[in-house]
Amino acid sequence: MGKFYLFLFFLFFLIFHSYAQDLQKLKVDKLHITSFDKVLDDISETFKLKFAYDRETLSAFRVDERPIKKPLKMLLDQKCGEYKLKWYITPDSVIHIDSKYERLTSKPIETKEQRTYTGDPSKFNFDLTGLVSVL
Repeated sequence: MGKFYLFLFFLFFLIFHSYAQDLQKLKVDKLHITSFDKVLDDISETFKLKFAYDRETLSAFRVDERPIKKPLKMLLDQKCGEYKLKWYITPDSVIHIDSKYERLTSKPIETKEQRTYTGDPSKFNFDLTGLVSVL
């Protein structure tokens, strides 16, 4: 039973490893005079790849280029560098394109409400050093 799981692990490793290498083998050879999001849609349809990106952000970037048998990895590196974006592949074989400065965890920053204390002091005779601020 353990050999079977080891075989499955090895098989999945080969599939994911070969997928990352395939981006170098995929050659883009089509004239694109449109927005970057439509270029990615065209590449997705042509090569049956999955992309995840913010369509509104990428639609602002204009692409006027005809790559002549340029590897997809090189095209993504060039365009993402030009537009200050980053791209990466997740284990589920999806190519994500995000802003270079976007945080990986998009949690909103929580702010504390400022509290005011109106009662009498409850502790006496202690030293306090440093910056004191009441939030």
